[in-house]
Amino acid sequence: MEVQISIFDIIQPEETRLEKCLMQGSGFAGGVVRIIAAAENYGRDQFADYLKKEFGIGGHSIEGGFADHDGSGYSIRMWRQEQVEKVNWKQVADTYYRLIASGRLPADEKDILEIERIRRKYGRLPEPTARCHYPFMEKHNDEIEAWKAAGCPERQVLV
Repeated sequence: MEVQISIFDIIQPEETRLEKCLMQGSGFAGGVVRIIAAAENYGRDQFADYLKKEFGIGGHSIEGGFADHDGSGYSIRMWRQEQVEKVNWKQVADTYYRLIASGRLPADEKDILEIERIRRKYGRLPEPTARCHYPFMEKHNDEIEAWKAAGCPERQVLV
């Protein structure tokens, strides 16, 4: 019996624009590591709330367009197109869960090494606080004091 294989059985579907944007993290240092830690520690609703805080209000340019995020969600607007792709934070959380489960996140070698280092040292990724210094990244005392002065909870900056 001859088996026919379609080219579509071999080629992975191209990442969506949303996935490409989200794989970059929140745009803040350590964002991907914190996002993965939050995904591992929180349920869907709490994870969605965390993402809203991690991303905050802002945006950045992307290839061929612009990505915006605010309290209502994440949107992608392509140049010369009227259509805006808009998703709420629960949909963003679902996309992150899929990216992590499929092994596509973390994608950056630096983030992979940092996650492995933290897991070796502590056995897991502890719960993060949005945009505060990741709790177990080793830093100099003067930097830790600066983070405390900036309002990060002490449990998040102690090494």
